[in-house]
Amino acid sequence: MSVFTMLPGGLRGQATTPAKGTADSKPKNYQPARFEGGDAALRAYIINHLTIKPDPQNDHQADLQFDVTDEGAMTNFRVDGNISMRLTFDLKNVLKAMHYHLHPQPATQNGQPVKSTYQLSIKFG
Repeated sequence: MSVFTMLPGGLRGQATTPAKGTADSKPKNYQPARFEGGDAALRAYIINHLTIKPDPQNDHQADLQFDVTDEGAMTNFRVDGNISMRLTFDLKNVLKAMHYHLHPQPATQNGQPVKSTYQLSIKFG
């Protein structure tokens, strides 16, 4: 899992992995899921669509995870970490709406679309 750090300039980092049961842990010819507009669009979307801004005086980390199906749909949204329930709810809503704006492309293995799990951490503060 990679770590995103919320800074005045935005988030940094990205990681995608094959979902369990869909591809080897070290797959050959594997291309991770990606988003329309690339990493910059993903960073901007998350930052710009949070309605609850965490207290910058406190260190918080949110661990986000969701699946990108072989058809490019986003499912199974999970948010963990030392953050408030309100921020957890807000992050889940941002992730759920992201599909309609960034149009994820599924991961591929040997040229065929496969389900993958997208994981990231965001540090606030």
